[in-house]
Amino acid sequence: MAERSFIERILCSLGGDRFTRESTEASLQAALEEARKNILRIDIQKDNWILFSDLHRGAKNGADDFRHCEETYVRALEHYFGAGFNLCVMGDAEELWEEFPGTVIQHNRASFLAESRFHLEGRYLRLWGNHDDIWQDSKTVRRYLQPL
Repeated sequence: MAERSFIERILCSLGGDRFTRESTEASLQAALEEARKNILRIDIQKDNWILFSDLHRGAKNGADDFRHCEETYVRALEHYFGAGFNLCVMGDAEELWEEFPGTVIQHNRASFLAESRFHLEGRYLRLWGNHDDIWQDSKTVRRYLQPL
């Protein structure tokens, strides 16, 4: 058997087995079927969306670039909320590779509260990325985000 590339090894590991084409195909098929259950229909003629990605909110320390942006972000959300927009936060919103969820929420409470207004009105969509994929776990969401 030919040696697999790094990408092939990563993809194969998603299937639960090590480096098999069959397990990868099964995993990708399952992901496609799950995605088909969650299709969001958007009318581009009437639906207004604001999209934010890669905020990387941290602990407001020297490694946190968002610390300079939170006030502007909150003001932007206030504007778009008042204008009737929907909000989509598209992955890597928090820097959870470097910080704990509670720490990030504590230091960025204003931006979480501004986002929660959209959520309470059913105008919020959240996707997770590799830096904040902890939100896949519903218990973690209930513990840290639900109180907001």
